[in-house]
Amino acid sequence: MRIINLIANKDYHLIGIIQKVQGLEGHLVVQLADGQTVLPSFTTVFVHIHATYVPYLVDTWQEKGGYALVKLTHITTRTEAEALRDSSVFLPKKAIQKVLSKEKEYIFWIGFVVEDIHRGVLGQVICVKERTMQPFLEVDYQGKELLIPIHKSFVKEVNTDKKRIKVDLPQGYISILGI
Repeated sequence: MRIINLIANKDYHLIGIIQKVQGLEGHLVVQLADGQTVLPSFTTVFVHIHATYVPYLVDTWQEKGGYALVKLTHITTRTEAEALRDSSVFLPKKAIQKVLSKEKEYIFWIGFVVEDIHRGVLGQVICVKERTMQPFLEVDYQGKELLIPIHKSFVKEVNTDKKRIKVDLPQGYISILGI
């Protein structure tokens, strides 16, 4: 399985990588970046091809288990779809920000440095887990997974310019997790 690297760009947000082609009519299997969910209101995605973000209209987008089965308009054959294999798929950040409520802006926190006000730097956010009612930041803490609830009692400050998140973890929080 290929690991998705976060491609830094100020205008686009990585949502996944085209892994393979399915069927003869140009359906694509996109491995979604950790924690990503594409909102159904988006009708266009951008595929990174030869250092250019090429727009494609989306006919269908069905997500299941970290993958999406995608049919793009004007991609009608297996050969056309194969040309897109291993390409990264993006959404424009401005469009996402218009659609998302303030509470969902944390999907842009991947790659931010997390600093506890008592312990100092803990590590970097490697993904956002939204599989439960309570979303969590997954932080690479000394090579182990540290989950921090995205809640005002934990997250005290987010500086998007410096890409830093200040948290206030309760005394013993890290040790109780067995880390």
